[in-house]
Amino acid sequence: MQFEQDERAIVLLAFDDNSGLMTFSAGGELYLSRRIEIGAGQLQDVNDNIRQQSLDRIELELQRSLDYFDRQFNHLSVGVILVSAPQSEELIEFLTATLGGRVGKLELAQVMDISAVPALADSEFAACALPVLGAALREAGSLP
Repeated sequence: MQFEQDERAIVLLAFDDNSGLMTFSAGGELYLSRRIEIGAGQLQDVNDNIRQQSLDRIELELQRSLDYFDRQFNHLSVGVILVSAPQSEELIEFLTATLGGRVGKLELAQVMDISAVPALADSEFAACALPVLGAALREAGSLP
């Protein structure tokens, strides 16, 4: 929600050791969430073939989800796709080449003061800390 802009949806691709999570949100509401069976380890694999297969699968899952989102929520357009993963540069470059220039790296310093925890500037640490940060930033009135 912190990264949302105007009246457009935002897509977040977040990867941990075991899997990835793709979320579509707009106006503080979660519209779509999908788990991807590719973890950060596969994105960092030394074998180029395994890494490329993982990139291809992520791109396919993302494209399918974008198409579904466009059909189901045609009143919203996706503004940006943010990626949070260890060593995310290769994934961002790949998705930018296949989907266009609306893909970027999740930079927590853009929306919060991370000076007390400078490790949050490191993409690998930030990717691991996202669930905890999300829980800490949740508004008390939004819990059931």
